Amino acid sequence: MKILWFLLFAFATPSLWAQKILNYNDYQELAKHNLSYLDKGGVLKSQRVKFKQYTLELYDEKGNSEFSTSWPQIPDLVRRLETGNHKDLYGGMNKTLRELSGGLIKQGSGEYHPIPTEISELTVAIDPGHFAKDFTQAIREDKYVKMRGKDIGLSKDVSFYEADLTDITAAIVKLELEKLGAHAFLTKGMGENSLGKTFHEWYRREFKGDLQHYYQDGDVPKVEYESYLKMDSVGIFNTFYRFVEFRKRIDLINNTNPTVTIIIHYNAAEGGKRDADGFLKPVQNDYSMAFVPGAFSSYELRRYSEKLDFLRLLMSSDMDKSMRLAHLILNQESLIGIPPVQNDQHLLDERYCSVTDYEGVYCRNLAMTRTIRGPLVYLEALLQDNGKEAVELAKRDYALEHPMYGKIMVPKRCYEVAMCVVKGITDWLEENKSYSSTATPAPDLEKK
Repeated sequence: MKILWFLLFAFATPSLWAQKILNYNDYQELAKHNLSYLDKGGVLKSQRVKFKQYTLELYDEKGNSEFSTSWPQIPDLVRRLETGNHKDLYGGMNKTLRELSGGLIKQGSGEYHPIPTEISELTVAIDPGHFAKDFTQAIREDKYVKMRGKDIGLSKDVSFYEADLTDITAAIVKLELEKLGAHAFLTKGMGENSLGKTFHEWYRREFKGDLQHYYQDGDVPKVEYESYLKMDSVGIFNTFYRFVEFRKRIDLINNTNPTVTIIIHYNAAEGGKRDADGFLKPVQNDYSMAFVPGAFSSYELRRYSEKLDFLRLLMSSDMDKSMRLAHLILNQESLIGIPPVQNDQHLLDERYCSVTDYEGVYCRNLAMTRTIRGPLVYLEALLQDNGKEAVELAKRDYALEHPMYGKIMVPKRCYEVAMCVVKGITDWLEENKSYSSTATPAPDLEKK
């Protein structure tokens, strides 16, 4: 009987697996399934992670055992990693995985977060990518588009910047989800960053204090800490400041414990080069893509915090939920003329990304995909430098009624992308209903 269930898992489609893990407590098979997406180079499977009959074991780079727990303890471990206080779990330079097993109960009691089936059950974290509040800051971020009108069939040049597009799109997603009855929140206001202050204000008043704080908590290794002390403000902006701003977003999301997180970005073609005045040439391709957690390399399991995130992803159902939701959002984008990326259209950096079973959805071990808990989709909605998209994104042809900013004119294309996210989420809820109604309990493998 045990072999029969193993074969069912081994040959299940992604959707069938997502169905089966709802009620199944066979965490060993779930971990094997997840490891296929988490292990970028094969080293983790061959050297770092061992699935034994009664225990899960992790080893360090030198082959020394650094963590071991019994399979019945896994549900409680997952719950602690998904919902525990961040500082209690992650804080401290000298913490090790051996401390993690303390306090685990013998037998867990199911998933940490029931899979949602109704819109009213949702709390959605929405993170608009980047933080420029004007074009000058967008140029500093290098996240902007300028195109000459003659290249796109217009009499005037066009320009826009990504942070503005993501702010608009995120605001619409939030408002539309709330109309349907969901709870939703943004990680930052329009034209703001998550810290609520400019880089120069932060650099003058808080840089050294934040650096010391993150060093003491183990988030910044000693070698990086010492290099930051020697950098000028430009270097700090491009390194540590971005880390702190990301960390603020991550902490806000994790402390709120949302049902799902959507990170919104707009993409640009690989290798696009600006001329001397910052103008881009339009490209013909247009596509969407999405990142979900996964694709750890062996060198990305050196820090204690990385190991905790790896364990959580290894043992929870977050990855399957993330991939399925990403797939449904990209399906909606196809309906508005933005197909998921094909392999011959995009130069996939195989050092950092791994394919999934869903077209256009990739595992990637970014800071935010790794550390944010729960199902997550990091959306790259379309190519901003596609000639037709650039024309649409430069327009202000949709009236957004915003409760804080009043009536503002925004690109209708942003509204269309936002509705793809909303419809993808509602489609996900409908899929969850069918999974919940058809899933059957697994045999109690502990008694076999």
